[in-house]
Formats: sequence, structure tokens, C-alpha cells
Amino acid sequence: MATLGTDVTDPLEAAVLVETDVGPLLFPAWDRVMLPALQQDGKWEPDERKWIEDHVVEGTLALDVGANVGYHAVTIARKVGPTGRVLALEPDPFNFQLLLANLRINAVANVCSQPGGGGQERHGRVHP
Repeated sequence: MATLGTDVTDPLEAAVLVETDVGPLLFPAWDRVMLPALQQDGKWEPDERKWIEDHVVEGTLALDVGANVGYHAVTIARKVGPTGRVLALEPDPFNFQLLLANLRINAVANVCSQPGGGGQERHGRVHP
């Protein structure tokens, strides 16, 4: 089974540019969760965004595990400032390419992006 987006040769051809409260961001054109919300009012997870604004301190190292296309990574990067760093992990190859593009679009230079997740790969069943 293919991961969403892995069969796309050029991620930018299957992406939509949206103006958000953190700046312009590319999203998968087929996204039915974040994309509609951001197209409506440009905001995503306002409570989480407020927590980041209230608690992340300039000059710190922050982790964004499951960074998706970078919405929170951009917010956190601006809060930690030029002396801080963000490590953004994203396991989906398509979203990872959009994450890299979104960091460039928003001129964010203090994020280290890595493909992959935050845990060890294990084989087995997931039980509800």
C-alpha cells in the first residue's frame, strides 16, 4: 500500500498554496481536514498556536514531531528566533517535501528537517 503522495513525481503539482496566519503554505490538494479550515479563515488549531506563543521561549531548541507541512514549525521557529532551533520530523514523504518548500517560502532558516518519525519502527498489529 502506498503512502499518500508517494506516487507524485513533483509535490508542487499536487499542492495548493494557501494564505495562513503564519504565512503562505503549500498543502496537499486532496487534504480534507486542514486545507478547508485554512481556506476558510487562515487559522489552524488556535489553542495550540496560543500555547506556542505563550510558552515557547526565544533561544530554545524545540521539537515538532509529525510536522506535517510545517504550520507549527514556522510558528515555533519564529518564536525561538535566530538563536533558537527547531527539529521538525515528518514521516510522510510527500508532506516532508511540502515542509521543505514551506520553510523556503517563509524564509525560515532555523529549522532542521528530517524525514521520519519520532519512534522506532515496529511490526505488529495496532489494537483499538
